[in-house]
Amino acid sequence: MKKIMIPLIILILLTSLVFAADLGDWPDMFIDGGKFDALIVVGNKASSSDVLLQIELLSFYGGLVTEPIIGAASLASDITDLKQNLILIGSPCANDIIADVLDVDEANCHKFIEDGTAIIKVIDEGSYVHLLVSGNSDDGTKEAVEVLKNHKKHDLKGNEFILGVEESEIIKKEEGKVVVVEEEAEEEILEVDPLEELKKKIEENKAKEEVVEEPEPIQEEIKEEIIIEEEPKPVIVEEKQESFFTRFINWFKSLF
Repeated sequence: MKKIMIPLIILILLTSLVFAADLGDWPDMFIDGGKFDALIVVGNKASSSDVLLQIELLSFYGGLVTEPIIGAASLASDITDLKQNLILIGSPCANDIIADVLDVDEANCHKFIEDGTAIIKVIDEGSYVHLLVSGNSDDGTKEAVEVLKNHKKHDLKGNEFILGVEESEIIKKEEGKVVVVEEEAEEEILEVDPLEELKKKIEENKAKEEVVEEPEPIQEEIKEEIIIEEEPKPVIVEEKQESFFTRFINWFKSLF
């Protein structure tokens, strides 16, 4: 009997390992028969950014399932039973359900995630799954949600995915709480050339002066008189024909 039970136990353990939830199963792990089978939860102390991310994930799943999603958005205070599929958004300090799942108290909630990182973590409880989408800042949580929405571009596998985050906020950790300190903008020091500045002001003053346009001089049209000289007409001299008698006299005179 013992020889039969030992292989059976090993088979059950191997089966549970094979079918354990994995990030590679995202997003199908929360779809059952065309329905969305989970609640997306933000903390009661969540920022407006976390609420927008909750809406984005609902919209993301709305394009994957065949039936409308109704009543899947919840606050941490609405969750009375952890034995169900849950997508938990935010940090353990802002979302009490994440703190309960991780079993961390308020004094240590900020220690779950390292600075400059965000985490996507799947916790398989057998008949249900908890997915944590957490960052120490709004930027971190937003980056984690973007990874889930664009999962085909990322190598999601195993039960945990950690990503680096370029945060626009400085996270200052104090005992029992997380304080967000806004970065002070660095003042730009511009070197100004006094001569160039003076030239600029002179040009601005010139632009303000009224410009009076002088009337253009009226140009008189000068008509040139073209004098055409007439060419002199040739004088035609009519030759007079001498009479026969005159020619005879002249011939006779030429003899002497």
